[in-house]
Amino acid sequence: MISGIRPSLIIPLWIVLFLIVGWSTCANLEAAPREYRPPTVTGRDRTIRVPAGYSELSSGSFLFVFPERGRARAMDLVNMAARVRAELVATIGVDPRETTRVYLAAADDFQALQPGGRRLPSWVAGVAYGDLNTIILRQAGSRGQPIALEQTFVHEMSHIILRQATDAGAEMPRWFVEGLAQWQAREFDLERVLRLSKAMLSGRWIPLAELTRRWPADPAHVPIAYDESFEVINFLIGEYGLDPFHALIKRLGAGEPFAEALQRVYALTLPELETRWLAGMKLAYNWIPLITSGATVWSVASVLFILGYLKRRREKRRRMAVWEAQEQRMDAVIKSLDDPPPPPPAPRDLFPGGGPRDKGDPKTWMN
Repeated sequence: MISGIRPSLIIPLWIVLFLIVGWSTCANLEAAPREYRPPTVTGRDRTIRVPAGYSELSSGSFLFVFPERGRARAMDLVNMAARVRAELVATIGVDPRETTRVYLAAADDFQALQPGGRRLPSWVAGVAYGDLNTIILRQAGSRGQPIALEQTFVHEMSHIILRQATDAGAEMPRWFVEGLAQWQAREFDLERVLRLSKAMLSGRWIPLAELTRRWPADPAHVPIAYDESFEVINFLIGEYGLDPFHALIKRLGAGEPFAEALQRVYALTLPELETRWLAGMKLAYNWIPLITSGATVWSVASVLFILGYLKRRREKRRRMAVWEAQEQRMDAVIKSLDDPPPPPPAPRDLFPGGGPRDKGDPKTWMN
């Protein structure tokens, strides 16, 4: 309940609200996330040379290769790999039952592990070579910074299983492949919400037909391309369930063109899919500017301030009542100490009326 908000939470809530406003108006919100799509590996380029000091560990459908000094980090992936694979297969609907090699590279070895000695951009955190059934992941960034290793593993593993499920021959739009990988890796955050909201309101989203023809070359448009890809997959699975999605994957694996397979399974053309998807998007994201506007933030902040003030007043009254009761008890104790003590009781005569002891005869007294 709102009335139960602790006063100590008021300042953090203020900070969160102002961060939302700041992010929504930040000029670099459209900065492109950098990504890399490796070419197909053929011929002599298929060789992966493993540096010295690496170990191998076979686990189910995986063969992990990692540096000994990174064994603990590798075991994190080993322990989650079977569960991740099962979840990916459940979404895609096909179990290829082939062993995937996963290389967990020390930061300095990432480039050396690439097949054929090819060089990747320094910001790449992971890469999937579908034709080799191989994933290569960084243990840490090129400057030692932390990497979301588990999330990157899920993303790249999605590419591997999708490629195997479609027998590597299907022509799938880039938005479909990347959207599915993001959806399975749960790559969703506040920045994406704000970016999508801004695109929906301004009408600067990329038409789905255009995304199907080609991926944007302008780095400024890449973020919204990824965002839309995620949301279209989210719409297909959320609106229609997994059974039609499995049927779509099987048709793609059988060699059907994407648009044809989509229409056969969902009875939708790409423009019709876009229309339905956009209707849901506008309903879902048009409320974001309302809660991130300056007026709303100040209104909410004012309400929270008042609630916090009233809560503190109640707490103060309760403490005053407790203190007053304590003072009354102390006054009673002090008053009892000021009163003179009662006189001691008179000594009791054990031999009323006199007795043998008065006569001083010990023998008689003892009888």
